[in-house]
Amino acid sequence: ENQVTTPTWTRDNFIPTEISDMKGWWDASDSTTITKNGSDIVSQWNDKSGNGYNMVTNGGDPLWTSAGKNGLDIIDFAGSKSLKVTAEVLTQPTTYCLACLIPVDDGNSRVIFRFGVGTYTKYIKTSTAGQLSLESASGNSATPNVSNTWQSQTLIVNGTSSEIKLNNVSQVIGNSGTDNPSNVWYLQVNATNNNQYGDSKIGELIVYEKILSATELAEVNTYLVNKWGL
Repeated sequence: ENQVTTPTWTRDNFIPTEISDMKGWWDASDSTTITKNGSDIVSQWNDKSGNGYNMVTNGGDPLWTSAGKNGLDIIDFAGSKSLKVTAEVLTQPTTYCLACLIPVDDGNSRVIFRFGVGTYTKYIKTSTAGQLSLESASGNSATPNVSNTWQSQTLIVNGTSSEIKLNNVSQVIGNSGTDNPSNVWYLQVNATNNNQYGDSKIGELIVYEKILSATELAEVNTYLVNKWGL
């Protein structure tokens, strides 16, 4: 007898676009947003926010993986694989919400997300100690070790009041600098000449150009945790 396999998360009525000031939403579980070839190599990842910020290949193309987490599809940015998008210049404060796996700490820094070319204005990265951090030319803040664990990660860029939350629990409040992200965004890319590739797996990334309220943060975190089994 044929059986239908369904994802192991239960969707409530919350949709991330219900929160205002969304700037980007990339959801690997939505196959209609992924352009890939017969070998599952991804060349484009479309934005669901309505802003049209579709990510395209940036050299090494990442790999689409079926049912990679909690029965849902993910994108694997192993090695130097990356995507980029030309969007708009974001002004602080901004909030980034991810369902992401950072690989085992091997003593290397890894850039998960960055903005700008030349002098890179903002990073979301891990340090050589496996700490997740928000960094810029004028400040940084870091969490405890986050390697080899799928998590709901919330990163609030707001100058000296920048904050990192893991599964909606605050880990650190610090200074990530006052400079604003530029209009060129890179997902999982070598940020310097030191081969700091992200080498991570991502299920979902949501960007808002504001600080989310406590209720909004709880809604997005619950959505990511339930959906991705975090």
